[in-house]
Order: sequence, then C-alpha cells, then structure tokens
Amino acid sequence: MLAHPAFAQADEMLPAYIELGLQGLEVYHIKHDEEANKHYEELAQKHELLVTGGTDAHGPDSPI
Repeated sequence: MLAHPAFAQADEMLPAYIELGLQGLEVYHIKHDEEANKHYEELAQKHELLVTGGTDAHGPDSPI
C-alpha cells in the first residue's frame, strides 16, 4: 500500500514500486481535491491496484 502518493510525488515511481510488490494506492485522502481523487483513481485502475482511502488519523495528538 502506498499512502500519500500526492504528497510523496511518487507517480513516476509507481512502476518500480509495483515491481517490488505494491498492491494498493491511497486514492482518497482528506486533503485531496476532486482532481487528485480522479487522478489517483485512474492510476490505480491503470496499474490494477487496490483503491484505498482513510481519515488519515494518526492518533489523539494528530492535528488532522
């Protein structure tokens, strides 16, 4: 699973990650706009990756 692909600027690295066993991509993120959601949906479909998303909660002290 690759979390935060937009913030990691990892689009061009996806093929290499997939070769190493990547199976999923965080498509939905609280800070993504509709354009980002669509972009990562399309990338996930193109590479046959599982689509995930979440609240991005990192515990009680998280600012998110």
